[in-house]
Amino acid sequence: MGQHQSPIPVYYAVAQVRFSPVQAMAKYVPDIQDQWRRQGFSTFQEIPKHQMTTDGLKGSNASAGLTLSWQMTNQQKTSGFILAPDFLAFHTTTYEASEDIIFHVLKGLKLVDDVVALANLNRLGLRFLNAVMPYHTQTIDDLLAPGLRGLCMDRQPLYRASESFFQTGEDPATFLVARTHRRFGELSYPPDLQSLTLYIQDAFVVNENSEHLLLDIDHFARVSFGFDLKKAEEIFFNLDGGLKNAFKAAVTDPALKAWCSLSGGTHAHESP
Repeated sequence: MGQHQSPIPVYYAVAQVRFSPVQAMAKYVPDIQDQWRRQGFSTFQEIPKHQMTTDGLKGSNASAGLTLSWQMTNQQKTSGFILAPDFLAFHTTTYEASEDIIFHVLKGLKLVDDVVALANLNRLGLRFLNAVMPYHTQTIDDLLAPGLRGLCMDRQPLYRASESFFQTGEDPATFLVARTHRRFGELSYPPDLQSLTLYIQDAFVVNENSEHLLLDIDHFARVSFGFDLKKAEEIFFNLDGGLKNAFKAAVTDPALKAWCSLSGGTHAHESP
């Protein structure tokens, strides 16, 4: 497993695999949960989610449904699995190396397959939340590539945001979404992750008067193949390389050097 020497300031990382829905997943959860409990993920929570669906036609009736997902985390609430009828994710706020989260999600996927017998895999994705914060005499503009600095005026902006979408490969079809949220105040999760219960590490706690940038990078592949851990692993590492290239494009060389010096002088996450 990796050592915490990455120059990339990741405060949350998730690896996710979507698969053909297993409508009877709830029946298998006790067996799966027991296996993860033995591996240290002993905190269990069932999460109901209400969904509204419609066929999109004028005058049609909408129907409400309830879906379930299950979270299994370690006692420190820093890492864990999320299982649903159509996906598995491993997420952590103690990111050390990409190999770690890829190892855990594939190991978890094998466990689910052993119990459930999964069919097709449909989507693989890696998503990193990076906390870009100035140190000492730096300003946040010293850390960011010019394209992310935003409009400059004689007024202090209260909030800035941007989003970019790229296709990064054709076989399999891979896409990268990079979002930025620049603001004053405490570091937090973006809106779609607000329900997360993992603790953010103390190293990323910021003063409410401090400015920071949340750099949210999601790199994913749309796939369609039967259960194949080796193929999934290869795709995950290709996604990881593209994700790190996107991070390097978003920040300046002085920023990378500063983070590298803070992490022990090694570029554990330079792109291959």
